[in-house]
Amino acid sequence: MLEKKKLKILCTICDRGGSNGIKNKNLLKIGNKSLVQHSISHAIKTKFIDRVVLTSDSNNVIKSSKNLDLDFAIKRSKKIATNRAPKIYAIRDAVKKMEKIYKEKYDFIIDLDVTSPLRTQKDLKLAIKKIIKEKSDILLSVIPSRKNPYFNMIEKKKKKFILVKKRKFPFFSRQACPKVFDLNGSIYIWSRKFLFKTDNIWKGKVSIHLMENKNALDIDEFDDFLFVKYLFEKNKCKKF
Repeated sequence: MLEKKKLKILCTICDRGGSNGIKNKNLLKIGNKSLVQHSISHAIKTKFIDRVVLTSDSNNVIKSSKNLDLDFAIKRSKKIATNRAPKIYAIRDAVKKMEKIYKEKYDFIIDLDVTSPLRTQKDLKLAIKKIIKEKSDILLSVIPSRKNPYFNMIEKKKKKFILVKKRKFPFFSRQACPKVFDLNGSIYIWSRKFLFKTDNIWKGKVSIHLMENKNALDIDEFDDFLFVKYLFEKNKCKKF
């Protein structure tokens, strides 16, 4: 068990109203909850998370969260709500405001992507425990990659196509290659010190939490939404 009395953990739920793919994507409903509400519920149900904050530039999204047991909702400024503004700016802004409002300082900040509604409580608990145990600066959720840069991923260089990761003696099967992973974006956890230290996540000690593919599906296109909704409603993925 984590010793909650020794650590303060804040969860941020970051929403941006101007989705480039699906209009009002984060308000689409799966079951009786929108994508935003699913991630808020995941955080609220996680016992080791002390506070949950929503940061959004959408009045509709903020309004939709009022019936949930959310600690605070921040109206994000336009400056950090563009499609070119890194999410980390919104997270830092939320941390500073929450610490000022509640007069407390957080040890870890966990961000849950609203487009990943099938993550489980088990994933969240294991991820939090792992970053604490390994004393990492940041933890990223991942899934096994279907493609491998040592075997079946190519790029164009000097008008020629070559393997992304070229080596003197090539691998003849994907199974023989070094293991690689896809970042699925479902769970990010920072130590507070590292969050404010750099924008480059690779400059610190990185841990990973390996998720099952079925729990890490990300909604980018409308077909993704329909597929995730089907899985959720047919009970083929764990509910929360």
